[in-house]
Amino acid sequence: WAGRSVDPSPLIEFREMVALNVLSIVIGLIIVVLAAARWFAVRVERFSTELTEGIGMVLRENREVAFQWKGTRELHDLGEQLTTLAKTHAEHTQQLEKHARELEQSNRYKSQFLANVSHELRTPLNSILLLSKLLAASDNTLSAEQRKQAEVINSAGGDLRMLIDNILDLSRIEAGKCTFTLERVELPSTLDKLADLMRPLAEDKGLKLIVDISADAPSRIYTDGEKLRQILKNFLSNAIKFTARGEVAICLRRTEGSVSSACPLRIDVRDTGVGIPVDKQAAVFEAFQQADGSTNRRYGGTGLGLTISRSLAEILGGRILLKSAEGRGATFSLVLPLEFDRSQVPPDQLADEEDDNLDTPMPSKV
Repeated sequence: WAGRSVDPSPLIEFREMVALNVLSIVIGLIIVVLAAARWFAVRVERFSTELTEGIGMVLRENREVAFQWKGTRELHDLGEQLTTLAKTHAEHTQQLEKHARELEQSNRYKSQFLANVSHELRTPLNSILLLSKLLAASDNTLSAEQRKQAEVINSAGGDLRMLIDNILDLSRIEAGKCTFTLERVELPSTLDKLADLMRPLAEDKGLKLIVDISADAPSRIYTDGEKLRQILKNFLSNAIKFTARGEVAICLRRTEGSVSSACPLRIDVRDTGVGIPVDKQAAVFEAFQQADGSTNRRYGGTGLGLTISRSLAEILGGRILLKSAEGRGATFSLVLPLEFDRSQVPPDQLADEEDDNLDTPMPSKV
């Protein structure tokens, strides 16, 4: 035996067989793991896609979506909860849309009603104003007391006419039916005429009414002259109403600062009246609102003038600025572009304009 050799071939073959079997098992396990991972990834991707699309349908289209997932109890419960949530969301959205349509319809009815009623009231009111004016102007027919009563009737009728006009303007603006006429407006003469119109009211209270036109201010503007005068007349009326002593000034300036490029024109109406507290300044632009409840009792008015003025300023492409402090007067500023932006109006609503010379007034209906 000492000199006899041993054949290693069976041992080598066994070792190779074991290695091959182990390698086969490892490869098989890898394949199984990869297949399981792929299956799991497909399931997760499908779940994610269905969840994303379902939620998207709920948010975009307000549809009821059923999430029906097979699997664990937790996954099934999640699907049921999401289905319930989607149904509730769709129902609430449909209710909100219904309420929004009803509110929009009610607002249209309100605006139409106000416009119709305002027109119906203005006709008899004009007769009352005319007759009361004629009655107060008669020489020997009335006594002094009767003439005073006729003047009271005329004054009250004028206030009522102003209220009706304000309500009519507001209803037109809210209904989007506010029409206007574009023209070249000579600003110095416009401001002088407004001052002449309002000066008797100021002088009755012992106030000075000043017109101040800066040398570098624009002298012409292409806009709706009537709406411009309406805004400024409201500013002047408020300034005179809320000023007991001192002066009221209307100033034409060139705008400075960040708004100068878009709106280079600025018209200020400044007074030395009661002023407006800082915390109440936003409220004065709301419909039927004034600085405080006592203001209406002391000075009268409905609180519609500034609301209408702000809306008209926006229609004309500008805006209104307010600077004031309680007891220190107020300055209302109207900033406007020199040219109305015609691109905001449909072409069929604009008249042809051959010449664009600023020196020539060319009205066009809008």
